[in-house]
Amino acid sequence: MSQGMKTLHMLLQRLDTARERLQEGPRRIAVAERQLARTEAQVEEQQQKLKELKKRSDAVNLNLKAKESDILKLEGQLNTATSNEVYSSIKSQIVTVVKARGEMEEEGLLALEAIDEAEQLLQEQRKQIQQRSAELQ
Repeated sequence: MSQGMKTLHMLLQRLDTARERLQEGPRRIAVAERQLARTEAQVEEQQQKLKELKKRSDAVNLNLKAKESDILKLEGQLNTATSNEVYSSIKSQIVTVVKARGEMEEEGLLALEAIDEAEQLLQEQRKQIQQRSAELQ
């Protein structure tokens, strides 16, 4: 009789544990769904940020091409300078434009670096979405 009671007690404990796990399931699913939704929102945000970074990089490249054009134009004017004053003035303009071009090149490199980092983060977030979707299934 006492052996039967011990067995019954053990079975009741297992039943309680099983019921707790069963109740925990929907909560775990809800948490996983919220995490998945949060990660998807982060991906959307990161895609938008990446788009903006690419726009900025394109704008820098356009400005850089414009500066190159300005330098060529000024060098052409340098060859047609009629006095030393005009020559010196054009030369100083060239130096200024070359300096601005250097700053734009640096800005362009930083923009490309930011794009690379943003793309890497986006890939990681997409992997998280796949993992969380698999877990949710």
